[in-house]
Amino acid sequence: MRREELYLRDIVEAADHIASFVADRGLSGFQGSETVRSAIVQKLAVIGEAASRVSGELKARHDDVRGMRPRPNGARADSRLASR
Repeated sequence: MRREELYLRDIVEAADHIASFVADRGLSGFQGSETVRSAIVQKLAVIGEAASRVSGELKARHDDVRGMRPRPNGARADSRLASR
């Protein structure tokens, strides 16, 4: 469980960083800054990598959390998640 705790911490920290990157910027501030966009993409990669390493058992225990449901290999995320 300790390893999964670290993965979950990585996810939360990356999400917090993203929130701080976009705070008080608005859409135009986001679109106008390659640095901010690149930082967000990097943090999303961290989230994706950490999420891919969380066990199926943990995901199954917390299937009420959006995006935590195990998917078959190659399955894409729910398109409704990407539009939020």
